[in-house]
Amino acid sequence: GGDFSNADLPGSFTTTGTVTFNAVDAGNTIAPGGASFYNVTFDGVGGSWSLTDDLTVLNDFSIANGTFDGGGLGTLYDLDIGGAFNQSGGSFTAPKGDLTFHGDFTFSSGTFDHNSGNVIFYTKDSGAVTNIISNSAVFNNVTFTNLLGSISSIQLSTDMIIAGNLPVQNEASGE
Repeated sequence: GGDFSNADLPGSFTTTGTVTFNAVDAGNTIAPGGASFYNVTFDGVGGSWSLTDDLTVLNDFSIANGTFDGGGLGTLYDLDIGGAFNQSGGSFTAPKGDLTFHGDFTFSSGTFDHNSGNVIFYTKDSGAVTNIISNSAVFNNVTFTNLLGSISSIQLSTDMIIAGNLPVQNEASGE
């Protein structure tokens, strides 16, 4: 579809499935109003969506066609992705705030704009491997954070281009 506004829905919005944005017109907005999506897919040739609030995707975020603008009108929003990020086409503009990944990152085609925001890769499960296939995507500030001192790793399958800073933290020790 096109626009999404949690304020337009009676009660609270919940989903355990996939919400697909497939409009073919420009100027659509996503106003989560505190609602979370489970999976979200953008697949509308010519469609465009701007974020107007922080957004949490509990599982996977995919973009194949269309334009997603997380910087929504130049405001400082955050986007938290609990699963994998997959971009096989279209255009993705990161939020000006924090873009947080809790799963794999795959950029294979399209346009990825870091928008001068921060990217945080969380590794959280003991023994987990987070795969990053960034190809030509350029990140601004990138932080790798290991939650709870668990033993996990990040695997870069392609070169990673970072235009800003690269601090590495272990949250358990605060280092």
